[in-house]
Amino acid sequence: MERPTNILVECPALIASVRIGVLEALKPLEQQGKCQVRFLETMKIAKSDIAWCDIVVCVRGFEFVSLKVVESAKKAGRYIIYFLDDDLLNIPQGISSTNYFADEDQKQSLTKIIKVSDVLWCVNPLIGQKYCIYGNGKWIESRVPVELPKQLPSETNDNTTNVLYAGSVDHSGLIQEYISPVVKMICEEFGESLSFTFIGADPKLEKLNNVKHYGFFDDYDEYKRVLSNTRYHIGLAPIYTTEFYKHKYYNKFIEYTILGAIGIYTGYPPYTTIVEDNKNGFLCDNTFDGWYNGLKKAILERELRENCVNEARSLILSKFCSYDVAKKLAEDIPAIVGFRAEKLQAKDILLQNIFLLFYRKRVELLWKQFGLMAVPIIIWKVLKKFVQIIYKTRSLQV
Repeated sequence: MERPTNILVECPALIASVRIGVLEALKPLEQQGKCQVRFLETMKIAKSDIAWCDIVVCVRGFEFVSLKVVESAKKAGRYIIYFLDDDLLNIPQGISSTNYFADEDQKQSLTKIIKVSDVLWCVNPLIGQKYCIYGNGKWIESRVPVELPKQLPSETNDNTTNVLYAGSVDHSGLIQEYISPVVKMICEEFGESLSFTFIGADPKLEKLNNVKHYGFFDDYDEYKRVLSNTRYHIGLAPIYTTEFYKHKYYNKFIEYTILGAIGIYTGYPPYTTIVEDNKNGFLCDNTFDGWYNGLKKAILERELRENCVNEARSLILSKFCSYDVAKKLAEDIPAIVGFRAEKLQAKDILLQNIFLLFYRKRVELLWKQFGLMAVPIIIWKVLKKFVQIIYKTRSLQV
């Protein structure tokens, strides 16, 4: 019996794109014994990992160290897949990661990774069309697999309508511009019958008693726990109507549907590619009236709201089944279950010490961006990492 294909998934951190976009998509194939999947943070990859694998999946690779891993694997005859779910070469100004993604050396690493990749794996066709020019032109589109919970959190006895926004801290300006003014007026009209929860982005509504704000969650399990403790009815999903956001994925549609909430979305791609207004969600303009009317309708028209949630859940069940997603992925990239690389020993792999290279490049990037001011930043990051290690060590001992 032929052994399964060994797949190494690489990324600087175990982010949502890795967990949901790649690992969950590959899980059914792994369960069927068609492949073995191993995720490693970039800085932890060693020669033995390249020797073990047949395929390397580089997730959103944007750093020199990711390029070195991919080049090493390519020289060793490994099949390279580049997974991309964002327009990383065109990150907008004004967010915390702008300087990181604006660095020209980083951008060159991205395009070089695509150049040596065998195929580009995307979840938005616009990304495939835009980025395939940097490589051999081969790209595939896949959906993100979704598993709906059999049971939603229980309703509260006070009939409170719970409204959620869950998104990046970088979107605070967006929320404050389009959503916060609407929330103020809606709260004046409906009072304590509403509860708003903002995760990540800060709405700057500290004076409103029925508005809660949680900062960024480092721990994904803790994030899920907070979401699962409340029965949310309405989810908010504003985006700017610019080219960058057109290339994103409609992840909020999926996330809110999993929670059993109707989503209110900016009427702009990618949401217009999945949401039908008044059928499986609400679409609105990025204006005060647009968001006010959409939110008020979702609050008052409970039957329509529930019908939209049911339609959204039906769509997820029919189009986002994990086994169907995995089956199509294997059809589009047959190497995932059929490629076997030449068997090599670790000593045969040409690869620098990635751990040292990773931190050297991070320091160089900080120095390039901040000059002498990088020194306290580096010290703070080292101390923060040291504290995290101590915390994890103590947790293991308890």
